[in-house]
Amino acid sequence: MRRSSIGIVLAAGLAGAGAAALAQNEGRVVMFRGPDEIKWVPGGGAAWPGEEMAVLAGDPNGEGGWTIRLKSPPGAEVAPHFHPMTENVTVLSGDFHLGIGDTLDKTKGTEFGPGGFFSAPPGVHLYGWTDHGVILQVHSDKPIGRTLITHPHG
Repeated sequence: MRRSSIGIVLAAGLAGAGAAALAQNEGRVVMFRGPDEIKWVPGGGAAWPGEEMAVLAGDPNGEGGWTIRLKSPPGAEVAPHFHPMTENVTVLSGDFHLGIGDTLDKTKGTEFGPGGFFSAPPGVHLYGWTDHGVILQVHSDKPIGRTLITHPHG
C-alpha cells in the first residue's frame, strides 16, 4: 500500500512554489473570491501523487500568522507525527480522520466532514487519513515544523 503524509506536502513545496505566493501578499489585504483564484502547486517529491498545496497568506516558515490549503486524493495517509506549534485545521471538503497516538490505526480515528475543525497543541502525537479525498485549511502563528514518530503502520 502506498503511503502519504499530507504534512510532507507543505514541507516539500514551500521553499520554491510558496515564495511567489508569499511575495504577492506582503503589505496588502489578501483576497480570494472563489476557489478558481487559488493557485495550487504539486506537493513535491515526498507527496502522494496528486497532492497539492496553496499558500494563501503569510510565510509558514517565518514568524507571524500564515494560512495554507492542502488537497489530498482518496487514500492519502498522514504518518504519526507532532508539531512544535499549534496546528489549527478546518476541513473544507471531503473527509478527514484524525487519530492520536504513535501508530496509524484506522479503527481509532475521529472522522471530520466539511466544516469540521480541530486544534492540536504542540507535542501531541497525531496521525490521519482520508478515504474519499480532502481539502484542508491549516493555520498557525508560529513557523511550521513536523517530526515523524514512526512509519504509518508501526
